[in-house]
Amino acid sequence: MRRVQLKVKRSELQQILFVVVDTHINLENFESVTDAVDDLDIDMNILTNKEDDHLIRVFFRITAKRSTPGSIGLSIDVSAACDFRIDASLDPSSQEFMSLVNYSATGITYNNIRTYLQNATSYFPVEQYVLPTIDLRDLCKEYYGHIEADPQTSSD
Repeated sequence: MRRVQLKVKRSELQQILFVVVDTHINLENFESVTDAVDDLDIDMNILTNKEDDHLIRVFFRITAKRSTPGSIGLSIDVSAACDFRIDASLDPSSQEFMSLVNYSATGITYNNIRTYLQNATSYFPVEQYVLPTIDLRDLCKEYYGHIEADPQTSSD
């Protein structure tokens, strides 16, 4: 096998912090449920620092329930955020800047939460929970649709 050494270029987007703000994971008795339960609700907010518009926070609150009929399942409520710094060479109104925020930062944050929940639920006496893969473009499109409809929805 041939080894190829690659020159690594750092991204203009750097994660500074990931924090789980609040978590509630409970076992729930779904024995009377006849159909599988697989609910997922996501609230998201993208915040820009007022003093430095190259500092971005992506916040998620995720609630989920999962179980098969006649079994014990999980009920999950988790809030978490990631802080990012975007290189000062990028204009905050540029398409590249917005792509880093909307796709890279949201994807990194979601995947951090996904990893956290998978690890945390591996200690429960049921199958561990893995957040499903989602369409981030659609999620961001819906998010900005809500922001345009009600600018008070997002706060800095």
